Amino acid sequence: MIFSRSIILLLLIFATVGFTTRAQTYGNEWIDYSQSYYSIKIVQDGVYRIDSAALADAGIPVGSILSENFQLFGKEREIPLHIVDGGDSSIDGGDYILFYGQRNDGWLDSTIYVNPNTIASPGLSLYNDTIQYFLTWNSSTTNLRYTVETDVDFASYTPATHFMSLVKRSFSSNYFEGHRESPLSSSFYVAGEGWGSGMYNGVPGGTTITPSLANPFRYAGADAPDGEFLALCVSASDAEIPLGSAFNHHLRLRLGNSATTILDTTFTGYKQIKASTLIPASELGASGTSFYFDIIDDLNVDTDFQSFTYYQLKYPRQTTFGGSPTLQFSVRNSALESKIRLDITSAAYSDPVVFVHGETPRLIPFLPNGPTHSMLIPNSSSGVEQNVVYSNQSQIATVTLEAVNGTGTFTDFANLPGAAD
Repeated sequence: MIFSRSIILLLLIFATVGFTTRAQTYGNEWIDYSQSYYSIKIVQDGVYRIDSAALADAGIPVGSILSENFQLFGKEREIPLHIVDGGDSSIDGGDYILFYGQRNDGWLDSTIYVNPNTIASPGLSLYNDTIQYFLTWNSSTTNLRYTVETDVDFASYTPATHFMSLVKRSFSSNYFEGHRESPLSSSFYVAGEGWGSGMYNGVPGGTTITPSLANPFRYAGADAPDGEFLALCVSASDAEIPLGSAFNHHLRLRLGNSATTILDTTFTGYKQIKASTLIPASELGASGTSFYFDIIDDLNVDTDFQSFTYYQLKYPRQTTFGGSPTLQFSVRNSALESKIRLDITSAAYSDPVVFVHGETPRLIPFLPNGPTHSMLIPNSSSGVEQNVVYSNQSQIATVTLEAVNGTGTFTDFANLPGAAD
């Protein structure tokens, strides 16, 4: 039998798809169907508590489980725990588990896009801001835990001048279909699809929008690193292009005290625009930075609708908590010493918890030190920027648990009758 090249190509595609399907992961590989799981709903980033009463109320047989056996999963990975059990490996009255949970954002939605980096707003889920974490237990005594640091020899280290703070904003006024061949949109998730701000028309006369961009307690010393800015925008019209022209949109983004132009682009149709830049700390305002979103009317078109969908700024911040009882920030390695010393002012200090997330999750002592409160964070061994979570105990919410499927057992669809079909 003689096969045409097209038939051979089709057979190769089917074979490749079959192999890829068998080899791919689905995100639920962390589930052990022989274990019981209890769900926890998370709607805000923060430190959470699972106490002995919550475990008992959910029907978990805590008397037969060593505290070392507990595991927590969220966002398809194991989450570190800190367990206060009095040292007896049993969670009794007054004992509890602490963990850091994050609300749902675009982390999973991005995977359904043709290009995951083109989601309109990485800070906002397309569907739901609530996510479920899952508590379970096994027979292991080496489950993921925070390493408890004990070093408080603050005098042996030089105080850092700053840490890094991230401010970001998402919008949900309008839903945009992303790239379109007017008036049709793709059935796939394509660049720019998702939630964004209101639509702004630059015709007639042009328009300038000045979104709020706060950066409280900006540090601008000689050693201050550059700020890191990212903005995502999307066009929302496709006006007829006049004779002799090639474009129907003109967008300019300006940033900083000097209103420096970071992007000036003309383009056509429905398109996502991404702008990222470094900005000297001296160009940032002391508590807020100017950001200009200019739609310029110089193309002789009838409409020029555009929207911003997401923006963020990471900037150096003075070592102050500004009176906040909770704060999240990041630290970069000390170039001269093995640990980063932070002397914090205005900490609103009251029985605090400090978690550090790098290659090794750590629980850090945070103690009074003269006129400040201090902590020592070991440098990252690989040089990665480490995220720090601070929270007073009074701000830590106690969660409730619910048995998965009412029984504590996930359904193993791969082993249901007829699953092979």
